Amino acid sequence: MFAEVFGVFSTPSQAESAVNRIKSAGIPASDILVVPVEPERDMALSIKRGVLWGGILGALMGVAIILYSASPAFNHWGGIVSIPITGAFGWALYGWILGGTGLLAGSRKTTKAETVLSFQLENPDELGKVETVLKEAGASGVRTLGPIAA
Repeated sequence: MFAEVFGVFSTPSQAESAVNRIKSAGIPASDILVVPVEPERDMALSIKRGVLWGGILGALMGVAIILYSASPAFNHWGGIVSIPITGAFGWALYGWILGGTGLLAGSRKTTKAETVLSFQLENPDELGKVETVLKEAGASGVRTLGPIAA
């Protein structure tokens, strides 16, 4: 039989302190897993920014091509408006792809924990003791799973 205990900490140093307290309390934990949580990225915002700035860049490049060419025959062509429009559309697609990676959103502060700590206990009778130690170490949430037959 074994049991799992999970603790959620706001800083990695709190999680490290909890591990040291568990070890100093003499509780044998066969597996200790520390999982840092990455900051969230707002993917929808990143895609919107990519499409918007890609479209603006493409339209400006299309206008620049028209102004740079200075050809009377070219500038009197009726479809000349299609150059900035297609440029804007093409670059908006590039922006969509780039925005889909999340690069344009930046990271934002989350209210979620930065570190999750997991202990696997071989003796399920120690669950209460481990829960108490984790709460004393500053865990914002402690959950248990067990006892489970191996």
